[in-house]
Amino acid sequence: MTVLFADVVRSMDIAAALGPERLRQVMTELVDHRQPCAALWRHVDKFTGDGIMALFGAPITLEDHAFRACLAALDIQEVVRQLAVDFERCLAQADAMAGG
Repeated sequence: MTVLFADVVRSMDIAAALGPERLRQVMTELVDHRQPCAALWRHVDKFTGDGIMALFGAPITLEDHAFRACLAALDIQEVVRQLAVDFERCLAQADAMAGG
């Protein structure tokens, strides 16, 4: 069995910078996008605040569980890259509208 755990780096810094309402929106987007990636490959065991834990090779035995976990991790990284681009674009637009 392989366990994939992915969480948001520096989530407390992000929380301080964004405020509670925007943080909730960002985290919802991340969860909405990460869950299908991991679920596509195996079983999402739990969400842990700013993280996700998925099991590969349990409860159904898979010979290639480690490989599937790696593919899911790559999928999650790609989704996060896309969300980061979208997030940066939104920040730039908000800054421009605020006159900065």
